[in-house]
Amino acid sequence: MPISSSQLAVALSRELEYRRPYVVSRKTRKYPYFEGRTLSQKGDLPLGAKDIVVELEDGRAEAIITAGDVSDVPVAEVNITEDKYKIVEIKTAVRYTHDELETQDFLANSNRRSWNFIEKRMKYADMARREKAHLIGAFGMAKYGIKGALNNDYPVFTESFDPYAITSANAYDLVDWFVNHFDEISDDSDMTLNPNIAAVTQKLHTKLLTTRPTGDSSKNVYQLILEACAPMGLTSIIKLNELRSKELEENGVHATGTNLDRMHLYTLSTDESESLCRHFSPVRIYPPEYRNGGYKVIMGQSFSSVILNYTNSGRYVDYPKAS
Repeated sequence: MPISSSQLAVALSRELEYRRPYVVSRKTRKYPYFEGRTLSQKGDLPLGAKDIVVELEDGRAEAIITAGDVSDVPVAEVNITEDKYKIVEIKTAVRYTHDELETQDFLANSNRRSWNFIEKRMKYADMARREKAHLIGAFGMAKYGIKGALNNDYPVFTESFDPYAITSANAYDLVDWFVNHFDEISDDSDMTLNPNIAAVTQKLHTKLLTTRPTGDSSKNVYQLILEACAPMGLTSIIKLNELRSKELEENGVHATGTNLDRMHLYTLSTDESESLCRHFSPVRIYPPEYRNGGYKVIMGQSFSSVILNYTNSGRYVDYPKAS
């Protein structure tokens, strides 16, 4: 059948389209408790492990002064115990059919644009795995006995002080608030433990940056806190949405209606015994399963609880949430 001029124009219009080389996809937030920016992580967990064991050494000794008599010198004692931390596996899966494989091969071998939908499905499955790993890194999962960074064994201090209500006139009250908490941690540990991270909500972080004391506008409160707390170990003030009342209540850290934001003072270090730390395994891909006319591929990755060896090395400070 001959092609009319109108049909020819329609057929050729496709050739006149200018297609850009990128694809606009859904934007996703970063996962700070997965990426290692706010939590020390070690990729050394062997496949198949069910628990992590940490040995605890508790030694006691006493020295005395004598004038030659050594019959009553006390003997040193050492006790070894252990803590166990649970390991869970996060699994995601993709499914594809034989027809979809043939369609993908056809597109790849033709002049048409190739869109690897199996690869795209793997991408979103991987994003789901990362998000879940982030959530249990932050909030743990009580059902499986998993503790996160924000529901661990640090002491909790609940206060009526409202840092969001601070103005330039009383800006130094906010500086003193930080100093007092860092000083108490240092004092309680006989100056052996000094957290280097103060994690706060984004709103409080902004408050620190935008508030300057009356009569001394050369520095904002953020700078003043860093300077005042540096001798006690503070090196960085970071912002995390996970510290908002909404997230804490939704993920079981706070009861519904608590209406408290949280500040977290803790240590982030390359020395895992000193730092909040968790361990993870390589991602493993299980053999494809053929079921109901399609192939199902499962991906899994194991994660430990967040390990805290020194409970007095930091604290949670809860205060009225931002209005």
